Amino acid sequence: MTDTQEEDRGGVQAIARAAAVLRAIGRATKPLSLGEIAAAVDLPRSTVQRLVQALQHERLLEAGSADRPGVRLGPALTELASSIRIDVVRLARPHLQALFEAVNETVDLSQTNGREVRFLDLIVSSRELRVVPNSDVRQPLHCMANGKAMLAGMSIPAVERLLGATLDRPTARSIGTLAELLDELAEVRRSGFAYDRQEHSEGVCAVGVGIAPLTGRMHAVSVAIPAQRFEQALPTVRSSLLVCKDAIEQSLRAALQS
Repeated sequence: MTDTQEEDRGGVQAIARAAAVLRAIGRATKPLSLGEIAAAVDLPRSTVQRLVQALQHERLLEAGSADRPGVRLGPALTELASSIRIDVVRLARPHLQALFEAVNETVDLSQTNGREVRFLDLIVSSRELRVVPNSDVRQPLHCMANGKAMLAGMSIPAVERLLGATLDRPTARSIGTLAELLDELAEVRRSGFAYDRQEHSEGVCAVGVGIAPLTGRMHAVSVAIPAQRFEQALPTVRSSLLVCKDAIEQSLRAALQS
C-alpha cells in the first residue's frame, strides 16, 4: 500500500469514527460522557476524546458544564440541518390533534422568535372555561411553559446572551432574575417538563416539553389550562405530552431520512 493510499484509508476511518460519535450522541436521550460515547461506538476513550475535541473545534459538538454535564450536538450541526426544508407544522399537526383529543385543553406548537415565543399552530379547547392565546400580546420566553422548554435546550451562555440581565415581569408570579430562571431551567432539563403557573397571564397555567432540534430550530409543544383545574389535570397532561413529543420527533426523523 502506498503512502497516499495509507493516508486516504486513515482519513476515511477518522471520518467514519467521527460520524459514529455524532450518531451515538444524536440517538441519546441525554448528553453523554466520554466513557458512555466510547462504549456506544466501541472505541478507546482516548480516541473518543480526540474525536470529540476535533468536533468541538468545528462546533459540531458542544461540551457540557457543571450545571449541564456531558457532550451534546453543537450549533454547527443544527445550522447544517436547517438547510433541509421540513414542514414541521404539517408533520406535527396529527400529533397535536391526538394530544388535543386526549386532554381537551388548548394545545400549541411554537418556536423561538428572538426573546419571545412564536406560535406556529394552535388548537383551542371547546370547553366553556378555556385558554385562548392572544397573539397581540408579547409572549416572553422566560414566562411561558413552551418558552422555558426551548430555553432549557440551550446552553447557559446562549440563554444569557439571548435574554440579558433584565427580565420582564408580566405578573407578580413571573420570574424576576436570570439566576432564578437558570435554576428553573436546570430543573426543566432534569424533569423534561416546563411550567407556567400564571407567570405570563393571571388565571392561565401551562406545561410544555421541548422537541429535539432535528431541523436546526428550537420547537416546543405545550398545553394551556385555566388555573382552576391545572394541578388536577397535570398527570394526564404530562403523559399525553410525552406521547406527542415522541411522535413528532419520530415523524421529523423519518422526514429527514427520506
